[in-house]
Amino acid sequence: MRIIADSSCDLYSLDYQVFKTVPLTIYTKERSFVDDENLNITEMLDYLASYKDRSYTSCPSIDAFKEAFEGADEIFVMTITSALSGSYNSALNAAQMYKDEHPLAKIAVFDSLSTGAEEILALQKLVKLIKEGKNFETIEEEI
Repeated sequence: MRIIADSSCDLYSLDYQVFKTVPLTIYTKERSFVDDENLNITEMLDYLASYKDRSYTSCPSIDAFKEAFEGADEIFVMTITSALSGSYNSALNAAQMYKDEHPLAKIAVFDSLSTGAEEILALQKLVKLIKEGKNFETIEEEI
């Protein structure tokens, strides 16, 4: 089983060995910042504090999610609330495309309806259920 989350969860590792984070990206006219483990947060915040024009974010692409799915047969995906981002829709589209290529794969995509700390709690619950030996369908239902 693999757990995948977009980077809004603020985690790059989890108490589960098969965890991947798919990054969101922050853009300005001159620069972009990929929200991954290599992001220099201080540099980004300093830059954005002094930047006087528009900045915006971009959700992970369908391809980024599909790449994170590769090699897995049972996948759980947790995204930032769909009210704030297209991440959930990207993950759903990626899941459908992956299932078309891997018909036996099971993928559950969850709209966390939140971000940050609440998303982390949901991910920790996923880990707990997996470690308890629950099957895919039971975990999907409980989450």
